[in-house]
Amino acid sequence: MKLDAFLRDASKGKFAPVYLLTGSEVFFRDKFREALQRFFLGDSGELVDHDLGEIAVRDALDDAATLGLFATKRAVWLRNADAILPRREGAASGRHSPEAIAGYMARPNDRSVVVFESRVDDKDKATRLEKLLAGCTVVELERPPAAESAKYLVEDARRDGVTFEQRAALELIESTGGDLARARMELQKLMTYAAGKKSLGLEEVRALVPAEPVYIIWELGDSIGRRDPAGALERLEALMREGHSAIPTLGLIAGHVRRMIKAKAGSQQWMPPEIKKQAEKVPMKDLLKALERLHQADIELRSSPPDDRLVLERLVLDLARR
Repeated sequence: MKLDAFLRDASKGKFAPVYLLTGSEVFFRDKFREALQRFFLGDSGELVDHDLGEIAVRDALDDAATLGLFATKRAVWLRNADAILPRREGAASGRHSPEAIAGYMARPNDRSVVVFESRVDDKDKATRLEKLLAGCTVVELERPPAAESAKYLVEDARRDGVTFEQRAALELIESTGGDLARARMELQKLMTYAAGKKSLGLEEVRALVPAEPVYIIWELGDSIGRRDPAGALERLEALMREGHSAIPTLGLIAGHVRRMIKAKAGSQQWMPPEIKKQAEKVPMKDLLKALERLHQADIELRSSPPDDRLVLERLVLDLARR
């Protein structure tokens, strides 16, 4: 289940007894928590937080099974859900009892909602948690694509009576490394800075929020993988605008392509999930050709061309061409 589906159910008063949150997008986690407070707990319910790194799951679930003296409803939020997993398949779970979990899942309290929160972007762990919490409702809080994230910022600004241009919102997402929660905070600063203004655009974002080059490189790689030359050129423009010179920029692109090749080859070395997703979309033969084209561009740049930027633009267009 995606967050939007949960929010629709919550607004109608429909809640599952147990949820498992997967993914690390803090913005979405806060949205989930706000909806739980507003639509389930209201003014008379209580929200209890526990860290499963510090408390046994049996004790935490006891809180869900028995309500407080004055509370009509209770939500029990369990952080560090990964702690309930055994260290290896088939091993004992230590102080976290699978029997206690199964017992509660079989007879949940209909006036309680239990939320297991896992912030680790690891599909294997998410699958194991879902298996251990058989019958729970999984809500995916994965970081959305940049364009989708930008829509959330536009909606936030509109609720405060400010028109936020879509392109400016996308720029803000790129400038904050794709971190939607951080972008939301920066948007609040922008609206405070521009108090009295009814609209915000690229000029305000570029003046106040420095860009995050690593994220722009990921977006550049994604544009190339989608065979989107216009998008790739926009990302290149963002890098150059932040003062990155040609050869270091070429090095960033080359490093990104090499990581994609490693991911495509099945390397066990850790790398960001974005790299793996991009590598899935691009055939290995295209990645190897990209390395050859990068080598050619490196020779051109070191030969003192009349226009470094033109060399990079031709490179990006060649990489993104179908």
